[in-house]
Amino acid sequence: MRTTAAALLIALSLTGLAACGDDEGDATGADGRKVAASTDDFCAAITDFASAAKNDDWSALRQAADRLEDAGLPKDAPDDAGDGYDVILEVVRTYDSNDEVEKNITDAQDDHVEALLTYTDDTCAQPSMAPNEGGSGPSDEPSS
Repeated sequence: MRTTAAALLIALSLTGLAACGDDEGDATGADGRKVAASTDDFCAAITDFASAAKNDDWSALRQAADRLEDAGLPKDAPDDAGDGYDVILEVVRTYDSNDEVEKNITDAQDDHVEALLTYTDDTCAQPSMAPNEGGSGPSDEPSS
């Protein structure tokens, strides 16, 4: 069974990501992690990371991880999502394939990555990707 961390590279590529929000700041948090200048920067960087993951090119993925680290994590991110952010940066730089990640990731790291996925989905998902709550859409409207 594929772990969450190993599956992150695929899961991020399947998540409808788009920039959102606009949190000000460009500092380092108490944990030493860079705080994103804006949520837009984080969402753009995580989207680039997901695009690089689609190609299974670890050199490009490492470059995307560098951009993600440069962008930082929004200050409102929960601690476990921040820990997941750190795990992703670490595993992309340490291992050379999803197989290696899957063999070496701990359950705790896996849980943190799951928290990052949840945070990313909540923070960066396109509103248009949400299910239609009303049950009707443009295709249900009568044509004129």
